[in-house]
Amino acid sequence: MTKTQAPESDSSNTGNNVLVEFVMSIGKAVLVFQPDLIALAWIFAAAGLSVSNWFGNNNFFWIKGWDLLTSLLFVGITLIMAGANLFAQNDQHANGEQSLYPNIEARESIRNAIPRLAPALIIIGYALIIPSGILAALAGLLAVILLWMLYGINTILWRDNKAVQSALHILVGLLFFAVGWGRGSASVLEMFPLIVPYLMILITLSITVVFALAETSTISKQLGQLLVGVGLLLLLVAIVTAFIIGDPLGSTVAALMAPFYVVALIRGERIDILRCFRYSLLVITIFTGARYPYLFLPVLALFYLSRFYQLRTRGIAFPTLEGPEWSAGVAESSVENS
Repeated sequence: MTKTQAPESDSSNTGNNVLVEFVMSIGKAVLVFQPDLIALAWIFAAAGLSVSNWFGNNNFFWIKGWDLLTSLLFVGITLIMAGANLFAQNDQHANGEQSLYPNIEARESIRNAIPRLAPALIIIGYALIIPSGILAALAGLLAVILLWMLYGINTILWRDNKAVQSALHILVGLLFFAVGWGRGSASVLEMFPLIVPYLMILITLSITVVFALAETSTISKQLGQLLVGVGLLLLLVAIVTAFIIGDPLGSTVAALMAPFYVVALIRGERIDILRCFRYSLLVITIFTGARYPYLFLPVLALFYLSRFYQLRTRGIAFPTLEGPEWSAGVAESSVENS
């Protein structure tokens, strides 16, 4: 009796192990691989929701109410970004590229399932966004298409083209702002002038990450300072525009981001440019969360869970607001030295 049941037990344990690793693959896609992109998606959706509710209800105080559809919207955004991250991770693995983040897939069977798992997560995520309204559904659909173009196809047309990649990421950020706006109470026509400051902020962040933080072998210190100067000018445009249209959230965020760009412009060191992005992300989170406090819950969970995983598995204190570099090479060297 025991001999006949042993194989069934072994196969059951193997199936359970694969299922656990499969679930962990999804969790790592959410919490480990590119958490900054997931956080930005949440932040700009929350910003759109906050500004829309403010202009629709003429009430700038924070949004205290909880409702199911808004929660489903943010769960949907999380699943969409998790699917996109799985696409990106699988693409890096296939092309032999190293990432700051550990490989998500542990088994060959799981890696082979990613091409089916990633679209499933994206489709489920989009389905959760649809009940938030027509604008949210349309903007979410366009965001899904752009993310699929970036990570699902990733053809030679934009694999090494930083300008195209940057433009697509900016559009995705704006679309998530529109997704949040669609869940709010203001009309679609009111969104277009109010989205301008956030467009300037997105372009500034994109310039900082994609260009100014490029490898030192491909970009000079002077060019980095020039790009930081462009970002500073865009922030000034955001401040003035937000002030004119009466958006204190956009103007405050841009005004508090600007000093970091001033320091980076004067000093021109890589660590200063790095802080421009990291502290800007912190500023956006704090002031958007002041309007929509529920945003703090997933962002803090994302930060600390991702940091805990990196410390336990690779000995890297990441994500972090400090640190000399932000690149796979430095991450790998820090692991080897530890």
